[in-house]
Amino acid sequence: MKYKKEICDVYGERMHPKNKKRFRNYVCSVAKSLDYKCNIESGLLAKNIIIGNPKKAEFVVTAHYDTPPRLPKFFVKHMLFHSLISLPLLFLGFNFLLTQVFLFFNLSINFVNIVFPTINYLICGGLVGYSLGFLGNANKKNYNDNSSGILGILNLMEKYKSDEFKSKICFVLTDNEEKGLLGALYYSRKHKKSLRCQTVINLDCIGNGDQFNLYYCGEKETEIIKSIKESKQEKYKFKSIKSSLLSMSDHIAFRKSNHVCLLSVEQKNNKSLYNQIHSINDTIINENNIDFVVSTLNDVMKKENKFYKKKKLDLINKTDKKAEELCINN
Repeated sequence: MKYKKEICDVYGERMHPKNKKRFRNYVCSVAKSLDYKCNIESGLLAKNIIIGNPKKAEFVVTAHYDTPPRLPKFFVKHMLFHSLISLPLLFLGFNFLLTQVFLFFNLSINFVNIVFPTINYLICGGLVGYSLGFLGNANKKNYNDNSSGILGILNLMEKYKSDEFKSKICFVLTDNEEKGLLGALYYSRKHKKSLRCQTVINLDCIGNGDQFNLYYCGEKETEIIKSIKESKQEKYKFKSIKSSLLSMSDHIAFRKSNHVCLLSVEQKNNKSLYNQIHSINDTIINENNIDFVVSTLNDVMKKENKFYKKKKLDLINKTDKKAEELCINN
């Protein structure tokens, strides 16, 4: 598997702006060496790397390139519990103690009304800012989250470097997924017309585990999930799951498209691997996982994209004169 050392070690930390820029320059140089068009789409809160033509592609393959701050293992393992229960209880406890201090020293009510909320907001804002990666110490090892997704994309690019089919794929490396899916939301808003008939495949944490969870939004499995499950595979297991608070990833931004998120953070025996990401334990990446994803997606994308053709026909047959502006402009 190519690019592992560069992505996992040389450019392994991608939280701070300086290192993000170094990484973007590296990826663009790789893309150009493989004869792909590469550019950076810069929004107010994100800088996405676009490889290929986002308007003419049938498939959009995405992965976030930013990395999280270092968090304690116990916090990562029970992140939802700490976010919804333990942190609010901590804030309430701090409020109580601070109130007692003010009462003990008999401070004026004006002083309490100014200082009390200020300290509270600073502490709360600091904790939230750290957990989202706006502040704090960057995690140095990010093998699975999400160097693995980047490796999947780069090795897919290798597959199609001399293939006429590559014009039908756009690869997108999104920024600031850890800060609230900002890069993916920016991309989906900017390219919403084209995305109406495109298939979006999001790669997030695909480097470990022997089960690939296929996440989707909505009531029914998407067409791309059905295609992936029909592909030949022996060693790995596929499990389709409707997205919840525990499965937040960039695919949420593409919920109106034919979409899927491949997320391998679980073993076949249901053992969770979530406690390895966002911490110093994120040092495992199985090359076989990446090879399997690349091979599977290659097989799936090489088949006739019936969804894409159907959506284009639907738009062409619409009586609305503006239909051609939606996604039939190629």
